[in-house]
Amino acid sequence: MSSGGFSTLGDRLGIKVAECRVRGCTRTWTDLSSNPKLGDAGVTDDTKGMCESCRRRWPKLADKDMPCAREGCEGTWRYSRESQLEHLASGRPDPKHFCGACDEKLKSLETVEATCAVPGCGRTARLTPKQQLLGDVGGVDLAEGGITYTGPLCKRCAEKGPYIKDVAVACGIQKCKRTWTWKADEQMQAFASGKPNIAPRRMCDTCRDAFGKLLDRDIRCRASGCKKTWQWTREQQLDAAVADKPLPKPPSHLCTDCFKIWSGLKDEERPCRRSGCKNTWTEKRGAQLARILRGKTGEPFPQFCASCAGEVEHLKDREVPCKSEGCKRTWTWTAQQQFIAGVRPLPSQLPKVAVEAKPADPNASSGADESVTHEAQPAAVQASHEDVQAEAAGADEAHDHDEQHDDVGAEPAGAEGAEAEGTETPEGGEVNASEATGANGETATAAPTKKRRRRRRRARNHVHAPSRHCGFCTDFLAKHKTIELPCASCGTPIFWPPESQLQTELGNWEIPKLCGACKRDATEAERIRAKEEIISHAPHAAGSAHPAPQAPVPEPETPPAEAPSADSTPA
Repeated sequence: MSSGGFSTLGDRLGIKVAECRVRGCTRTWTDLSSNPKLGDAGVTDDTKGMCESCRRRWPKLADKDMPCAREGCEGTWRYSRESQLEHLASGRPDPKHFCGACDEKLKSLETVEATCAVPGCGRTARLTPKQQLLGDVGGVDLAEGGITYTGPLCKRCAEKGPYIKDVAVACGIQKCKRTWTWKADEQMQAFASGKPNIAPRRMCDTCRDAFGKLLDRDIRCRASGCKKTWQWTREQQLDAAVADKPLPKPPSHLCTDCFKIWSGLKDEERPCRRSGCKNTWTEKRGAQLARILRGKTGEPFPQFCASCAGEVEHLKDREVPCKSEGCKRTWTWTAQQQFIAGVRPLPSQLPKVAVEAKPADPNASSGADESVTHEAQPAAVQASHEDVQAEAAGADEAHDHDEQHDDVGAEPAGAEGAEAEGTETPEGGEVNASEATGANGETATAAPTKKRRRRRRRARNHVHAPSRHCGFCTDFLAKHKTIELPCASCGTPIFWPPESQLQTELGNWEIPKLCGACKRDATEAERIRAKEEIISHAPHAAGSAHPAPQAPVPEPETPPAEAPSADSTPA
């Protein structure tokens, strides 16, 4: 060959370099056939065109019979030494072929379509005649940690299957650092169904043993009166669970129907329960939903506004004596009932408001002004504090006075009482004439002091507790009815009402035994007998001017009075 216009030694000798004729061999050989002096020493027709390496392998090879590629077949096929040399030169293993009988059978088979073996995959798999002859169902080679499907796979699943392996995924429970294994088969199902390659949220083995198998649960609706349920999903349970702690209780939610009703409602403003108050209170949507579920479509139970509710908080429930005579029990007058009746908290019950002293004027001209300012301010604060204490004391005293006497607003009888309550006497016991004499020279009547007038005014405006029965008396009157009792004398029926039965139960009265007519006759007979005794003893009393003193005779104890019957008439 010439290079750059110059001939080489090989060109002068007639030497040529050619590629090896064996397929798959990349080596070359030197062709000396153009130079008769050199010639091709040791080259035969069979090895002509081969490289040195293939030429040395050729004599060692010979045709041989190879077993059929189909498992279980005892037939063979001819493996020529040319094919053997080609596989050796290219570095390929020995091929697998069918015998003659299997080849004839292969030609008779056709391609078959079958459903993909991966669950959730709607595609079809194709089985070639060669796969049918070999008994191959179209799956992939099974490997440790890979998929385990042995059925026919579609093209996409067959291409993806060998690359899918088991994956360790973090536990789905909060604060858990353990992992769980996402199997290759589950990954293959997600791939075949078109889901993203994202691992689902699951628990590790330890958390599964602690929480169990979490499933969707039906929880009862939180609305009072609703018996329907809402679904607490598995994802929500996983969000609520915490590692190494027990599963929390389900939250309170509304069912689907109640939520639709609740979404269509709005908070409404209702008038205050106290008459005369112009403020309002807010009825929440939840309260409206509860009324709808109970079938109540009217107005809600009245309540107080925020201002009135704040005053009710300062009132306390009071125990009021029962109105039944002789009953020592009490009934509770609640703070709300007191507020509706007009009771207001006393100044002593209201929260104290701190009075902040004003800072002194820095531009004051002299120290005397500063002293006057500092002295006048505490005096004003002290005066206001004394007024509050006086009002509280007057209200407390009026309250105690009203509990003991019903008629508190009446003026004291007689001018002496008014003068005694209204006038104040000096320490020496003498009254100054100039102070007692008016401008026209007449003696002025001493009027009650301002504190006394304030006390009387509050006493008149004080709200009294209503007269009611206690719980025991109320239940007794509700359970008992009027009873007919026969008169012990004439047999006339006596109507014994529940009120009289209550007095008998309390120990004030006895069970009636005589009717009204018999009781009247007995009373008249007793009067006549007493009158006759007085007339018979009158002459003896007139004859004895100085009767001897007689020892006092003890009076017999009077038994409890009989209960008056309903048909009794006054004597």
